Amino acid sequence: MTGRHCGSLDDALTYFHRALRLSPADPYACVTLTGIAHVRMILREYAEALSVAERSLAINAVFDPTYWMLIAANAQLGRMDEARRWLAKFTALVPGIAVARIKAGQPDKDPSRVAAILEALRLAGLDEG
Repeated sequence: MTGRHCGSLDDALTYFHRALRLSPADPYACVTLTGIAHVRMILREYAEALSVAERSLAINAVFDPTYWMLIAANAQLGRMDEARRWLAKFTALVPGIAVARIKAGQPDKDPSRVAAILEALRLAGLDEG
């Protein structure tokens, strides 16, 4: 578990960026990039989170946590049309997905680390479940 769920966000970013440097062609870099986007969401750096999530999507268009970041960052930036467009793609990719299911899959050491994302998913219209 990285610092994005508990511990230092600076350390989490350091580790994620190191992973990208050590393995720039990693086919699973989408996981690392989405981790960076998640940290940027926690830090309320929504434009940066969006930029990194878009890079993640370019690597793997079916890694569903990337969609959480695309939806949430757009919603937090007030781009509700974009957030809802990504939400439609996400719910087509993962039928029956709901906020409760995403929340249940997250560590509960520091719920504030996922709160802004969950709230933005709700704001964009994801079913609570």
